[in-house]
Amino acid sequence: MQRMPAGSMPPRSSEGMNEDASPMLRLARRIRAEQGTEQVKAFLAAMIPFSAPNEIKRVGEGFGIPFESIEALRNSSGPTARQQETPKNNQNNMMNQLSQLKMLMQLSGLMKNGGDPSGLLNILNGR
Repeated sequence: MQRMPAGSMPPRSSEGMNEDASPMLRLARRIRAEQGTEQVKAFLAAMIPFSAPNEIKRVGEGFGIPFESIEALRNSSGPTARQQETPKNNQNNMMNQLSQLKMLMQLSGLMKNGGDPSGLLNILNGR
């Protein structure tokens, strides 16, 4: 690496300005170019738990997206909202897992006792 004298700064070019942008801003620019502003809004909403609120606010306002709308999108489609919408599905999944566990325990006990084929068929048929 080349050493620079203490008081001198390297010249800045206009191309170097993009390097100063935060990784979030660079990603947001790329998303807007490829997918549009709505996807930038969704990206920023998804990044709320992982980034500073002021950075999200600054990036969003740079694209004309108010921070309040990003927060509203996050609150309406976040993981907590999805969990609240489907408590019945969670209960069904738990019951399904418990029945599978019961079947595995029955199969394990059957295999320890010699592996009777008719018992195995009864368990698999749900009897």
